[in-house]
Formats: sequence, C-alpha cells, structure tokens
Amino acid sequence: MLRRRFRSPADRCPCGCRRSRCRRNRRASVCHGGPVRLPCAHGTCLSSSTPPKEFLSSAGLTLSLRFAVSLDSCQNRNTTLPRRPLVPSDTPRPDVLAAFAACRLWRAASAKAIGELALVARVQHVSRGTTLATEGEPATLLGVVVSGKARVFHLQADGRSITLETVESGEPFVAVAALSGGRNPANVEAATDATIAWLDREALFSLMAEEPDVARSLIADLASRVVNLTAVVQTLALDVPGRLARYLFQRSLATGEATPEGLKVSLGMSKAELAASLGTVPETLSRAFARLRDEEVLAVRGSEVIVYDVGALARLGAGYEEG
Repeated sequence: MLRRRFRSPADRCPCGCRRSRCRRNRRASVCHGGPVRLPCAHGTCLSSSTPPKEFLSSAGLTLSLRFAVSLDSCQNRNTTLPRRPLVPSDTPRPDVLAAFAACRLWRAASAKAIGELALVARVQHVSRGTTLATEGEPATLLGVVVSGKARVFHLQADGRSITLETVESGEPFVAVAALSGGRNPANVEAATDATIAWLDREALFSLMAEEPDVARSLIADLASRVVNLTAVVQTLALDVPGRLARYLFQRSLATGEATPEGLKVSLGMSKAELAASLGTVPETLSRAFARLRDEEVLAVRGSEVIVYDVGALARLGAGYEEG
C-alpha cells in the first residue's frame, strides 16, 4: 500500500494547484489583511489583496480556490482579483409595484409617488399560519399583501376565532391602527404562503403632504371600512343560520349563476374558512346548512349551493321571518 506523503491539508500548495506544498512556505502564515503572496514548489505565485472567505477552514490552510487565472498569467507577477461593486437598486420589485398600484389607499397618487413608496417598502416572504399582527400590540407598520392571502380575525376567550376580513393581493391591513399610532384591533395571520410589503406611516404622511389628493382618497377608503365593519357587527348579531343566509344572499347577488334548478352560488372558500368567517365552528355550520336545506331554501353541492328561494335568504339574513 502506498503511503501518502502529506497527510495534513496544510501540506497542500496554497495556490490551489493540488501539488505538494514547498518547503520554504511550510511555516508561512496567511495574512487576513494586506497583500498575500503565496510561493509554491513549481515556481508560480498568486497575490490577492483580499483573500476569499473559503481561504481558511477549520482544519487550517484547507484551500478550495477557484481562480480563473492560468499559471502563465500569474507567473512572476501579482494578480489582483477585481471586486464586484455593490450597486443599490433604484427600481422597485415589479410584484411590489403592481400591488401598490392596485392599493386603494393611495389610488389618487401619481405613478412616480407609488414607485417611491414601493421602493422604500420592506418585503417579507411568509408561510401559511405566520402571525403578521397581534391584537393589542402597537401598530408601527402598515402592511400590503403582494401575493397570497391574509386573514384578519378576533380570537374569543373560548378559543374560537371570528374572521373579520380576508385580505388579498393589493389590499392593506392594520392601516387604521398604523396611521393613528394606536394598537392592533385584531390579529392578522397569513392564510396562505404570502409576500407582504411593510411600509412606515411616515412615508404615507410624506406622500399626503406632497399630493393632497391622496388624503381625500384615504379618507374615502377609511369611511368605507367603517361601513363594512358595521355590516360585520350586524351579521354577528344574528344566529348562525341567519349569518349563513346573509352571506349566501350577498354571494347570490355578486356571483350567482342562473340554472334550470335554481341559482348556483359558489361558497368562495372552504367550509372550515366559512365557519371561521361567520364566528362559528364547522359542526354548527353544517347544522345551519341542514336547516336551510330542510326548509327547501337551498341544496348543497360540495363547494357550491343551489338556491331555490333568494327571498328567504334575504329575510333570514335581515334578521326577521314572515309570520
């Protein structure tokens, strides 16, 4: 069996040529700061002002150099490796720019101002279930969903959650709390894998100072959110069948499709998500569906329902029944 002449990685030539290390360089040390000159047994040398991070390993001078420098070019002269300049980006990400352009908070802003907002935003990639905001904590940043979905919900004392809003691409969340400098009124978590752009409120204040029309659109959007919140409160005041009927009536008006059987309406989400949005549990939601089915108001077809009596949905969703 042949014995290896050099057992230690430190006996390798520091220039990375895989030849044995020369005697005169056996005790040499590598400088981390200034120029490094590494002689080797075959008469070549290599000099670099900034040794790469791979130059030293835990074993000492274990070298894994991958220099695109031939032996002829480095012989008897110093070769300096060029540094790659770090150029800051002066253009926002296309997906962030598209989401900001669709955001209703600053829909009156100019394209240049929207681009500046997208440029200063901090982008975060999150997985499903990641907490984005916690109820009661100070709201320091305003979030905009770039891709995916986020769920705004209130967690009750018994552990049940009430979904207040589902936020999709181009829609903001915790905007009111961030702009007022208050605390988060609800919890926010990623309903899917999502990309979130965070924006400091001072950037929005600067935008409103430069373009006053943005303040007008912002006030209009916040007013519409108050109206939507009032509708949520009215829905939660009903029993579960009434909440379900109200939701299905609104879906019938928005996405209903006439068929020979009746009005075909898609639920728009899974039944578990629908139960959370109505402030109940899947078992109670199933009983509510069964009640509406027994009263011949609708029929369930998987993720869709066939509505036979839209007027009955309207009456139940309004909180009263004909006596």
